Amino acid sequence: MTEKNNATQPFNSLTRKAAYLFKNVHGLRRLEVRYISAMGRQNVPVADKLETACLDSFDEMFGRYPLGNDKGKGSTDKELERTYRLFPRETVRRALRKAGD
Repeated sequence: MTEKNNATQPFNSLTRKAAYLFKNVHGLRRLEVRYISAMGRQNVPVADKLETACLDSFDEMFGRYPLGNDKGKGSTDKELERTYRLFPRETVRRALRKAGD
């Protein structure tokens, strides 16, 4: 996959998920989206790790995963431990709180 395709992939996925949510979640009238990114590291799937950290932290903060996104539910404790070494838990929580402002 080219760099250009990698850059647009999250937005293509978001478009599909948004269409599904508007169709299937009763009363949903508006979606608000925040994009969080991180600098890449050699041989580390940074986007996947950041997504896992954000989803796990969201679950801890709000008691559930965001509507339409449950990717992190299968993460093991060992995977989460490695993820939080890259992205410290409090840093992720701070980013999520800031995104919610």
